[in-house]
Formats: sequence, structure tokens, C-alpha cells
Amino acid sequence: MKKIYLLYGSLCYLVLVATVAYAIGFFGNAELTNTLDGIPARPLLSSLLLNASLLMLWFVQRNAFSNATFLQWMRRKIPLPLHQCTHVMLNCLYLLFLMWLWQPAGGLVWSVENSIAQTILTILYLAGWGTIIVGSFLANHFEWTGLRHLWAYYKNRNLKPLPLQMPGFYKLVRHQIFLGIFLIIWSTPKMTIVHLLLATLLTGYYFVIIRLDEQQSLQQIIQRARVYRRALLIAFISLKKRTGRKIRKLQSI
Repeated sequence: MKKIYLLYGSLCYLVLVATVAYAIGFFGNAELTNTLDGIPARPLLSSLLLNASLLMLWFVQRNAFSNATFLQWMRRKIPLPLHQCTHVMLNCLYLLFLMWLWQPAGGLVWSVENSIAQTILTILYLAGWGTIIVGSFLANHFEWTGLRHLWAYYKNRNLKPLPLQMPGFYKLVRHQIFLGIFLIIWSTPKMTIVHLLLATLLTGYYFVIIRLDEQQSLQQIIQRARVYRRALLIAFISLKKRTGRKIRKLQSI
């Protein structure tokens, strides 16, 4: 059974690698069967409606996969070592589905013709992917892909929680992955209407996520401060009682 679990986790990881490889070509308008700013095959309005629906479904899917009800269902139906890798694979499958059904449309917002400017934008685009890939390894790549959980299960080891660290660029940019996403969706020499739709919706969505993450982090800090203050108060009261007892003993002598 352990070998089957490990094989399943490896398959999930291969799906992740394939998704990233295809996405680099899709968002970079490489020579693929379908790209972000490819040749239009539908009228503009129908393309906008279909693409907007795909993006909205993606937002719903992302939120659903983080919902407590869905996580409880995963705990009941899926073995614990497979939770994280399954979560990653489901997200990748929907992204592949979105890229497969994406409908390019005409209507240029801007088109950069200068070769130097095109080169700079291409470098920024690739830097966005590099930021995401490097950032994932700095933030414990094998932890969030689930392979660390699987390997610990395979080797019969207790999985110890990793310490919270701020390595590399995280000392300068807290949301390094989001920075990479922003570089990918905006660093393009050719911006069409549907590309602008995707970039605008994703930017708004991730700014909301960042805001919620900041609020959650603040609440965690406040909660920890309350726990520390309560523990400190209890220790102070206990110390005061022990000191009082010692003083009374000395007075009775």
C-alpha cells in the first residue's frame, strides 16, 4: 500500500510539472494549439463571457478547496498522507481545463513593436515564473506539494512541523508567489481584451487574498499575545502566592 501511495504522489507531482510547463507556453503565447492571445475562433462577446465564466469557476473552485467542509470530506474519504498532493493535483487539473477551453479574442489593448522593449517584457515574464518556482522551494516546496508527507509515511517517520522561516527574497517581499503571478500576467508585449480581463480579475482576486492573509496573520499575532499575557499573568499570580506563603512562614518563626 505504501508503494501505491508513493506512486500516486509521484503522479500528482508529474501533473504539477506538466501543468507548469504548459502554462509557461500558454501565458507566453508560444506555438501551442491554444494560447492566451492566440488566433480568435469565436466572436468577442461570446469569448469574453466564456472566459469570464471559466475564471469565476476557478475562483469558486479555489475557495471551495479551502473550505472547511471540503477539507473534512477529504479527511473522511482520502488517506491523510495523500491529502496535500491530491489538493495540488485537483488545482492543476482545473487550470489545465481552463487553458484548454480558453477562447482567444481580437481587440488589441496594446502591442509593443520595439525589439528592446519586447526583450525586456519577455525577461520580466520569465522572471515571474522564476520567482514562483524559486519561491516555492524557499517556502518548502516538498511540503506544500505533499511529497514530504508521503515520504515520511513511506519511511515510517514522524513528520515534524517545519520552523517558520523567511529565507531569500521573503525578507524583502512577503508574497513572493503573488509577485511572480503579477509579472506573468502583466509583462506581455501583446495585450488583448481577454488577456486584460484575466489580468484584471486575477489581480483583484489576489489583492483580496493578500488582504485576508494579512488580517489572518494579525489575528494570529493578537491571539498569541493574549495567550502569552494570560500565561504571564498566571505565572505572576502563582509567584505572588508562593512569595506570600514564604513571608507568612518567616513571620511565624
